[in-house]
Amino acid sequence: MKQSSNKVKEKGQKRIFSGSIAAIVTPMNEDGSIDKISLKKVVEYHIKEKTQSIVVCGTTGEFYKLTQKEYMDVIFSAVEYADNKIPIIAGNNSDSTRGAVLTNKLVQKSQIAGHLVNAPFSRILSQEELYAHFKEISYSTDSPQILYNVPSRTKNNLSLSTIYKLSKIDNIVGIKESHPSLRRIVIMKKLINRRFYILGGNDLNFFQFILNGGDGVISVVANIAANVVRSICDFLLSEKIEKAKKLHYKLRKLIVQLSYFINPIPIKLACHKVGLIRSSFSRIEVDRNDDLEKYHLSLKKFLSKFFKK
Repeated sequence: MKQSSNKVKEKGQKRIFSGSIAAIVTPMNEDGSIDKISLKKVVEYHIKEKTQSIVVCGTTGEFYKLTQKEYMDVIFSAVEYADNKIPIIAGNNSDSTRGAVLTNKLVQKSQIAGHLVNAPFSRILSQEELYAHFKEISYSTDSPQILYNVPSRTKNNLSLSTIYKLSKIDNIVGIKESHPSLRRIVIMKKLINRRFYILGGNDLNFFQFILNGGDGVISVVANIAANVVRSICDFLLSEKIEKAKKLHYKLRKLIVQLSYFINPIPIKLACHKVGLIRSSFSRIEVDRNDDLEKYHLSLKKFLSKFFKK
């Protein structure tokens, strides 16, 4: 496979792979079908709010509940709606190396900006196996690849030495790091001697993450607070800490409010409440009990106060 270091290291990467990146929901109608009208509205919202990039069909996008046809349809539709005004990053969450390679190839004509690729979640791999997994996936395409390290979900944790080895592959350009240790960011920065984007994967600690040297965040709360998340990232990356701190103090209350149920149920409810999507339907199976109904009411009340001018 032809590897072009200039292609993946230079043009436009700072805009695509740093700052505020929104992990968007996949809007669905009440019958469970994909709601493209709402998807278009979500993409246009992030263009308007100047979000740096959008991750489509990640965990928040319910990738594991989509058919292959639906996955491709959402990716290609998002790219069409973006109209070259905002970069689209495709979540690649296949549970095998072969599956991830196939997923890369299925969307390679979609003009996406890159792929966000996680480790398999069905079994625990050695570091050598993890390295081989990501290396083979990266060689299946020239598109930029972002590693996704989320040990709490996959039970596979990329060691710092493995990340260092993977960073030497031309089109692996960064990592979404969801390991709880912020110290790892500092060490990564020292280990990797080329531009390698280190992105937070947890809204609750992204402020501290960037303060410790991170380049931005792949955010769930940005679905409805895109301007606030972008402003915080911009302030932090330009070392205007006090301005960032004031915004983050308010935003943190919203982040906590959205953490009471499994993702993406709360953020879909919130997107529906603020009028971004027409239905809060999710394919995630949960008990529709009194607790959930109470949460509906409390979230609606909270959002009305949060977005009050």
